[in-house]
Amino acid sequence: MDDGAGPRIGKYTVVSRDLELIGVGGLREATERPDDLALVDEIGPMEMTSSAFRDAVAKLLSQEGFVIAAVKYGSHYPEVEGASETAETVNMEVLRNNREEVFQRITSIVDSWMKR
Repeated sequence: MDDGAGPRIGKYTVVSRDLELIGVGGLREATERPDDLALVDEIGPMEMTSSAFRDAVAKLLSQEGFVIAAVKYGSHYPEVEGASETAETVNMEVLRNNREEVFQRITSIVDSWMKR
């Protein structure tokens, strides 16, 4: 039986079928609705094993709209880095002791977007 299992990243196995169905599907839906706020959690090694995910992320981040995306700390993906030329980029490392501060910062950013 095919369980949709894909590549292994560390001790985890990517369930490619679910990633493509849920993750890519969600990114494509967000691309079709640029006036809505899209939240992407997360863009990391497991997700980026999928070329469809990479393409969907690139398309979402290249268009005008409201997107907040969490990218694994220290990662370098051309799809994400290319968006920084046209996007407002805020680098924040989320730690146990600064979670509330990060939340407040994100809330402030979204509030300012909604006032536009």
